[in-house]
Amino acid sequence: MDTDQLSRRPETAPPAGSSSRTYLWGGIALVLVGAVLLALTLASNTLATTTTSTAVFDAVERIELDLDASGDVEVVGADTDRVEVERTVRSLLGGTRVSEDQQGATLRLASDCRMRVISLGCSVTYRLTVPHDVALAGSASNGGLDIAAVAGTVDLSTSNGDITLADGEQAVTLRTSNGRIDVRDTRSAHLELTSSNGDVWAEVVTAPDTLVARTSNGRIDVVLPDAGPYAVEAYTSNGRTDVEVPTDPTASSVIEARTSNGSVSVRDSR
Repeated sequence: MDTDQLSRRPETAPPAGSSSRTYLWGGIALVLVGAVLLALTLASNTLATTTTSTAVFDAVERIELDLDASGDVEVVGADTDRVEVERTVRSLLGGTRVSEDQQGATLRLASDCRMRVISLGCSVTYRLTVPHDVALAGSASNGGLDIAAVAGTVDLSTSNGDITLADGEQAVTLRTSNGRIDVRDTRSAHLELTSSNGDVWAEVVTAPDTLVARTSNGRIDVVLPDAGPYAVEAYTSNGRTDVEVPTDPTASSVIEARTSNGSVSVRDSR
């Protein structure tokens, strides 16, 4: 008798019904997870408390954001010499923490969620009325940023949300990991607009020294004044490129528009 045949052992078949039991337990686990998420959502909707408060600060030249809690931020420039902060806090079981701290001419706004597991009930939205020339800096974690009529420098980012800016005058830097960037009616000499996933729109009133618009996935539109020429670098890995402004690689106004997936358009405002 062949020794190889003696040494071989018959393969053992899995017990009957084991695959069915695996699918059954998997289905039960999914149902339980769904039930827990539903319960948390219902608790968030029924047990969460919402409070709105207003605070006023004098002699502020710079505002810094450090916002870990979800929530949108609106900043409006006005003919005022004070900063008015209106915030709406939504909290479940005391899980939301906020602070406004002024050190000299800098006002720092901070928020976070203490109880990360049930952060469904944690959010803070802000509406700031500020002097036109105030400077803005900092970041939000999960929310949109809407800036209007702020003439100071702007350097803001959000991890998840759209960013809009209108009537800017100083240097502008805007970044979002997931969202659209929309800049209009700005006179800023330097603009840097970056999205990892979203369209970028930049419409300027005066020719900038530098304008950089980038996205990994989305369309880019740059609208320039009827002036020029411009030193334009427009590129896409997958899409159409249209440059409809006078160009000169040695021009003092430098425009860079790049996307990995989407069309690129650089045109004048006519």
